[in-house]
Amino acid sequence: KPAIGALVSALRDESSNVQRFALEALRRISSDWFRSNEVRSRVSDLIVALKSRDSSVRIEIVKILSEIGDARAVDALVSALRDENSDVRKFALEALKKIGEPAVNMLISALGSTYNLEFLVEVLVKMGKPAIETLIIALKDKDWRVRESVVEILGNIGDPETIEALIFALKDRSRNVQKSAAEALGKIGDVRAIKALIPALKSESENVRESVVRALVKIGKSAVEALITAIEDKSAGSHIRYYIARALGEIGSARAIAPLISILRDKDVWVQRSALEALRKISSNWFRSEEAKSRVSDLIVALSSRDRDVRVEVVKVLGEMGDARVVGALISALRDEYWKVR
Repeated sequence: KPAIGALVSALRDESSNVQRFALEALRRISSDWFRSNEVRSRVSDLIVALKSRDSSVRIEIVKILSEIGDARAVDALVSALRDENSDVRKFALEALKKIGEPAVNMLISALGSTYNLEFLVEVLVKMGKPAIETLIIALKDKDWRVRESVVEILGNIGDPETIEALIFALKDRSRNVQKSAAEALGKIGDVRAIKALIPALKSESENVRESVVRALVKIGKSAVEALITAIEDKSAGSHIRYYIARALGEIGSARAIAPLISILRDKDVWVQRSALEALRKISSNWFRSEEAKSRVSDLIVALSSRDRDVRVEVVKVLGEMGDARVVGALISALRDEYWKVR
């Protein structure tokens, strides 16, 4: 046992043969040689050995570092995640998970730099659940770049227990963080996010609004009722109705046909266009539905749209429906300034 320290030091040798013989001698001394105090005081020697030219040596060293779980080895273990040998990479990740919070903190601290950012994000995602608690704390970091990366990582880990934290991030002062939070919530797809996502459609940032729409679409039919309630809210602005209509069209639920027809009354032509596009996505024959028949009055109002393309589409729909209630409106349309409407 007194030889353990000397043998561990021999692992620094440039010769792979010397390294292998040293490891074999250590195993003969004790199967738990790496748990001795001599080894803990020589972690730096093990870190050097992690650069051995012999993959079998690197595999054994990384396993030992995993057993020891010493935070001093974090940098070397992160580098080992790029090793050409898959076993070295696998055990390096296990080692980082075992080290836990100290490893996560060191990795998070490096997120503020663009150097190796994608790699660091990938590593933290692979660490998974053990990293979540520390990552959530990092959502309060002063650097928005760190917060943005943390949100991305949480979304890729995909654990539902992070929903509340990501909803918090949706209100971050940085629009980049807000956008990433919406994307993360969409990836996880938890219905608890719906109530927070819909108000986020009021964001001044188009990138944020687009991300929110995509998130709601990913959550899917579970979001339909909340979206319908929001689109029927008279206090909602036109731009909110525009984005909600888009989301309902992408989700494709027939339940949305009647509410979408109702917003054809909107004075904003972009809302009208969005509603018509959404209806087409839900069904090419949406105008033959019972919902459409019950909303003929909304279609008649839309025939007065300031947008000539909207008027053209609505008059075509009314013609297909063949409802006697629209005769008066169609007669008036014969005087429309646009020849296609006439």
